[in-house]
Amino acid sequence: MFVGQRTQMTNALRGHLAEHGLVAARGPAHLKTLADAIADDDTALHPEVRDLGQIYLEQIEALNARVAELDAKMRCAAKKAGSLRHAQTMPGVGPVTVLAKKRCELH
Repeated sequence: MFVGQRTQMTNALRGHLAEHGLVAARGPAHLKTLADAIADDDTALHPEVRDLGQIYLEQIEALNARVAELDAKMRCAAKKAGSLRHAQTMPGVGPVTVLAKKRCELH
């Protein structure tokens, strides 16, 4: 859910800035381009547009932190159980898949 919200927020920022003439490629790799443009006083963005862009960036960063925190917790939980750790050696099986399977087995 948080990853989806982060994507929505990033797309909203891109759309908002595109309406004001600042266009960047899609994807999280290009977010820095938008952040740099918002921070650059020489960019022809209205101050209110910059302010709103900064709010978007702060929200995106908060979501990044939440996703990283939850990812770390999942990885830690998956490492604690030997059977789960072994299952992750299979291609395409990571902490999320292993923990979901473990949860299904408990019910």
